[in-house]
Amino acid sequence: MNIKVKSQFIYKGTPVKIGDIVQIDSKELQKFADKDLIDYSASDLHENDVIGLMTRVKKKFAYADSPLPNGGVMFGRGQRIHLWTDDTWVFQEGHRSDLIRLQWLERPAGTGGAKPAITWYDSKGLAKVALVAHDKANNPAFRPHRHISIEVDTGTGELNTVMEWPYGKSRCEIQTQQSNFTVNGGVLRVSNENGANKEMLFCRSYSSNDPVNLDPDGYPIYEQVYKKRWGLRANSTNEAGGNSGSDLEFVTYDDNGGALSTALFMERKTGNIGLWQKPASFGGGQRVMFIRDVAAAPTTNPTGGLLLWAEAGTLKYRDSAGNVKTIQVA
Repeated sequence: MNIKVKSQFIYKGTPVKIGDIVQIDSKELQKFADKDLIDYSASDLHENDVIGLMTRVKKKFAYADSPLPNGGVMFGRGQRIHLWTDDTWVFQEGHRSDLIRLQWLERPAGTGGAKPAITWYDSKGLAKVALVAHDKANNPAFRPHRHISIEVDTGTGELNTVMEWPYGKSRCEIQTQQSNFTVNGGVLRVSNENGANKEMLFCRSYSSNDPVNLDPDGYPIYEQVYKKRWGLRANSTNEAGGNSGSDLEFVTYDDNGGALSTALFMERKTGNIGLWQKPASFGGGQRVMFIRDVAAAPTTNPTGGLLLWAEAGTLKYRDSAGNVKTIQVA
């Protein structure tokens, strides 16, 4: 087999220089490994041969050049890295307990950003999952990404971001890309302090690379990137005791993300339901429904059902035959 050597020595009476390719018998491989002479990244060795060698001689030889793409350092099979500290994680003291440091450096203008990563490979040496943090995007035309992300093989062999945590702002806008989220056997909690909304929003997405959606520092303005359309929330009504407060609302928003109306309002304490108005006029009742007067009565006939609305404080309907009637009290 052929090996590339990384030290000068005499082999069978012939001087061998660093970088030379030497043909050896497989029985001599162990001797070369013991003396740390092999450049594993460029030798004619299967990965399993390298790992096997390192396992047998790990007391003398704890690491080697990695045979994976782009090389690196490979430790012996089963060897562990044990890092320890009694330092603290305090900003003013320089975060002295950061035992692993990955640093990105500036690249030439127009060539994208460096992306330090921790990557997991399969048995064939193919990258499958990576934990990546970086400032600039691969595409220099895009805004700075400024995030840490999880990237996975999405079936093409290329690693793509599926979840990201941006840095640099007081609120972290965690995002997923082409991912689904399932709570299996647990609960999904939306919580906040008393007197504050507990909210889920349904939005329309706009480009985070469009300059109109970026602040002066190049960070996305998320209220513009994700414009509200519908909101479901336990509202900010104060919980003053007796089961009051944190009432449920469905809120509609206009094309610019501004609030339009409360389409559905439900009081937690009374069970009352209000349609298209908040606060609704429940008249002191409990488990009652309030329907706000219609903004425009229907002028055409429905199909397969009837239309129901309130007008001037009375309840009316229009059927599929065009009959408009007021519902009378029995």
